[in-house]
Amino acid sequence: MYKTIITIDPGTGGGISVYHNGKAEVVNMPEGVKAINRCLKSLDERFDNIILFIEKVQSFGAGDNDRGKSFAIGKMLKNYAELITIIQLIGFHYVEVPPITWQTTLKLKEKRPKEIEYSKWKTMRKRAYKEYALLHFPYIKVTLKTSDALCLIKFAIEKMQHDIKWVTDRIQNTED
Repeated sequence: MYKTIITIDPGTGGGISVYHNGKAEVVNMPEGVKAINRCLKSLDERFDNIILFIEKVQSFGAGDNDRGKSFAIGKMLKNYAELITIIQLIGFHYVEVPPITWQTTLKLKEKRPKEIEYSKWKTMRKRAYKEYALLHFPYIKVTLKTSDALCLIKFAIEKMQHDIKWVTDRIQNTED
């Protein structure tokens, strides 16, 4: 069975966390494909029996006339595809987790009130995720960049302990 959980909140504002022997550690997302590759290879060398959970990046309604948002989403999807390629080449078994899945499981999903603009709401949500991560990992310096990766650790632990079928039904890259 898996002894180590790695979680990734992809993107430049994200992070990578590791859970092993009851302790977690976290780093900001490295910049660039080579740095990400070095980081993940280093984790593969340090730990055994790894399963990786990655927040799934998806295209969401950019609107036909919003070129800036469409460009940003396209870049994010390209970066995500590169990250998945690195994960597959290293040989990690991995599970893609849509944000709504981990947020709902951890009871962190809330609907945005109409009177609050999206950017303010996003900041409020990120702070709530940071507070949740601080509550569960008080020994770690949690930042807005690393909080989602730590929340994903809590989600992964929950699924590994209480709903292993959910995990095994979704594991990818297992053809050895």
